[in-house]
Amino acid sequence: MISISVIALIIVTGCLAPYIAPNDPDAMNISLKYAKPSTQYLFGNDYLGRCVLSRIIYGIRPSVLLVLLAMAATIGIGTIIGLISGYTKGKVDEVFMRICDILQSFPSDVMVLAVVGIFGVGLKNILLAIILLRWPWYARVFRTAVMKYTDKNYIQFAKAIGCMT
Repeated sequence: MISISVIALIIVTGCLAPYIAPNDPDAMNISLKYAKPSTQYLFGNDYLGRCVLSRIIYGIRPSVLLVLLAMAATIGIGTIIGLISGYTKGKVDEVFMRICDILQSFPSDVMVLAVVGIFGVGLKNILLAIILLRWPWYARVFRTAVMKYTDKNYIQFAKAIGCMT
């Protein structure tokens, strides 16, 4: 519950950034370059005299949005592949599960770093690497759930009378 509360607080803070941030995050004041924390600038200032706290608060929104989009894409790809694999079984299932085995045989964080190293640093490359390398876990979960239900009697009866293929 504490973790959920902290995450919720961070998201709410990001959504209310224009109302919560103590200063304009883009306002520069070179005379406050590297200023120490004070009552007006709780986290101090950066090399251009901008308020660090305000920049952090405003930076929450794009970070959370991009992470949620990457997570949705990862779960979406895993769900689709898991559903197809679990329902069709046979050769399709074998191919998908061998791909999952290969991708899961290496630590995903190391693989993400390797892919980013190959294609270059950038937010787009990081998100694509995360999406393309982390879907196998979700595919296995959904495959197992689908296979659990495809062997039920009512599914077998529906197939026997021609309602399903």
